[in-house]
Amino acid sequence: MISQAVGRGNGYAWIKRDANYNPTVLKPVQNPDSVTITETSAGEVFYTIAEIGFPNAPIPATDILHFKSLAWQSPYKGLSPIQAHRERFGIIMAADKSAATTYKTGTKKFLIKSDQNISPNQQLNLKESIENVVNDSAVSAVMPAGASVETISLSIADAQYIENANLGVQEVGRILGI
Repeated sequence: MISQAVGRGNGYAWIKRDANYNPTVLKPVQNPDSVTITETSAGEVFYTIAEIGFPNAPIPATDILHFKSLAWQSPYKGLSPIQAHRERFGIIMAADKSAATTYKTGTKKFLIKSDQNISPNQQLNLKESIENVVNDSAVSAVMPAGASVETISLSIADAQYIENANLGVQEVGRILGI
């Protein structure tokens, strides 16, 4: 029961009682996923166990031993640490993927302003020139007279990618106990 609680979030056993309500048998539940917990409008809690050898009727909470881990989402059911870590890893991986995309395409976007009219052909050449510099295929860009470049997006520091990466490393360390 404890290994199920630690590994899967919940460990259960039915306390079978005699006519005098004395415990006679402690019957562990083999599969924690076979248990459904319900609460009545009066606040009574019942467990229904869909396994052979258990009553078909709901069992009152007073006749169930329930060990749970990570019970912050529900007072009635524990969350599997593996499931919780899987969700956390998913968040970390999504943040890493987003950061990788940002580093690949660049965190900065630019606006080119000019006092003078820039022809469509000049616009295309100017755009290509700026993109070559941003993508490291050139070290300089050619700008027409009177043109200026403005940044219109966040820097890496402003987007807090480094802090998010450090939080991911800390979370992995916490999960692995190091």
